[in-house]
Amino acid sequence: MSRNQSASSRRYYLKHREERMELSGFNKAKEIKSYWAKKIYKNRCYVCRKPFGKGFAFHHKWYEQIDARYRDFNGNTDKYHRELEKFIISNPKRFLLLCKAHHHFVEWGASIKDKGLWNRFLIARRMTNT
Repeated sequence: MSRNQSASSRRYYLKHREERMELSGFNKAKEIKSYWAKKIYKNRCYVCRKPFGKGFAFHHKWYEQIDARYRDFNGNTDKYHRELEKFIISNPKRFLLLCKAHHHFVEWGASIKDKGLWNRFLIARRMTNT
């Protein structure tokens, strides 16, 4: 698909999104995630290539001050995903589509700030043959 077709399809999608959501009766968050998973992220987990399904998440590779953060939406996944969609459209390279397990591991890995701890973890992983 050419760049112009992609931009055109995004504009069309956004223009008719609310109308489709009201008519479809589907969960809005699920519809948003499913649409962009297929359109931009090849419908697979970036790490394991598992096909898109329940529990998948759009992982922020980095945050900007204005970004939507789930914790700010008090568990309202529809509202969060509608807001997140704007950021995905504006810069899809800032996100990865990850299955639940790999999203957990990527977040866990990012939380380790101690370089020595991280290196010991990597050594322990290399020594493990299971």
